[in-house]
Amino acid sequence: MQIIIFEEQEDYLKRLGSTVRRLRLYHDMTMQQLADKCGYSSRATINKIEKGEINVPSDKIMMLADALETSPVELLGDSPEQVAFTDLFDRLNHLSDQDRQKALKLIDDVIRTFEE
Repeated sequence: MQIIIFEEQEDYLKRLGSTVRRLRLYHDMTMQQLADKCGYSSRATINKIEKGEINVPSDKIMMLADALETSPVELLGDSPEQVAFTDLFDRLNHLSDQDRQKALKLIDDVIRTFEE
């Protein structure tokens, strides 16, 4: 069983690309300058990121955030709650099916206590 993140990948990539472009322009940086800071060989990769055409690995998200003087959370446009949910989902996905079921039951029990 996999936990599914709610946002479509295409929407995520376009949102990320738009944020990268906005911050790059805010910092008066060329695509090549940003590419150099992030270890990309050419501006073409930054262009593809800004257009939402390619996915960005997490290590490059960190480099982009540093280069654009922001946090990965802000770069991704995620709220702290979304980050917490994503972290929880990632952690659940690394469990065996049996352990995941146990964890989900515990979470369900905790939520019920708050609903009472």
